[in-house]
Amino acid sequence: MKTVLITLLAILLGACSYQSSGSESNSEKNKIFYLNSYHPGYKSSDDILKGFERGMEGQTVDTEVLYMNTKKLDSLAIVEKAQQALRLIERFQPDIIVVSDDNAVKYVVEPFLKDGPYPVIFTGVNWSCQQYGLPTEHVTGILEILPVEATLDTLRNYFPDIKTVAVLSEESTSEQKNIDVITPILEEKGFEVEYELVDNYAAWKETFIGLNQTADAIFIPTNGAVKNWPDTSAELFVQNHIQVPVFTCDDFMMRYAVFGLTKRPEEMGEWAATKALEVLRGTSVSDIQVSQNSSFQAWINYSLADRIGFIPSQPLKQELHNAEEI
Repeated sequence: MKTVLITLLAILLGACSYQSSGSESNSEKNKIFYLNSYHPGYKSSDDILKGFERGMEGQTVDTEVLYMNTKKLDSLAIVEKAQQALRLIERFQPDIIVVSDDNAVKYVVEPFLKDGPYPVIFTGVNWSCQQYGLPTEHVTGILEILPVEATLDTLRNYFPDIKTVAVLSEESTSEQKNIDVITPILEEKGFEVEYELVDNYAAWKETFIGLNQTADAIFIPTNGAVKNWPDTSAELFVQNHIQVPVFTCDDFMMRYAVFGLTKRPEEMGEWAATKALEVLRGTSVSDIQVSQNSSFQAWINYSLADRIGFIPSQPLKQELHNAEEI
């Protein structure tokens, strides 16, 4: 039986989800506050949390998990959530705080926690943490790096004429950040880059149709903040309108992509659990260097590949997962 038992509760104030490990208080247990930028059901952050929980198996700790729901809130509501998070942290008095993804770092850690009083481990921050003034003596973590270059290098073996790459994604903090990082990476490789960020499914569909006419390849990073997204209808829509290679670096987007080299989010949660336990045993946060994810998987969506004539070679086939397996 797992020592860490997590029970989902509902905080009516602010309609925020909240989790607690164990129903009884025990002053001898270490306490971890886990702050998730997003909402239950967003696969990438769910997988980070699963990795963290796996890494904490067998440990005697109390864990509180707060979802900030920032993909579904406007900026004012996010600031209010940040204040609520700070109140809950102060009430819980954790021994360490673990933070998942950019928005929790941007709205809670950077302005209020980067100089203490709690040790903080972040996960899933895209590309760099320097813009948040991190790391500090109190904060370290693991960065999320997307293998966009490697994915395109693979695709160019089959589509050598790819010159223009369009990025179609959600309107969010992480994707705004990706513009500044991904654009120069691809331009240095000789690609022309076009970025399109949308906030609803109707706009996504319209943009997708247009980009299939103007771009040689389309990168679809995520859809978590795209309002009114219907999984099954979107899958059928892509099947009916795809004309160029569509690729991704997140496995949950493989329903809509031909090919992907995808991160394994659990890796970041497992790393955070390992480092959190080191801190609880006496290691200083300042002695833990910022890391980055390094584990990736290759995927193909055969139904979409057939529509654009993508026939992977035998060596590549041996590495591939089928998107239908997800």
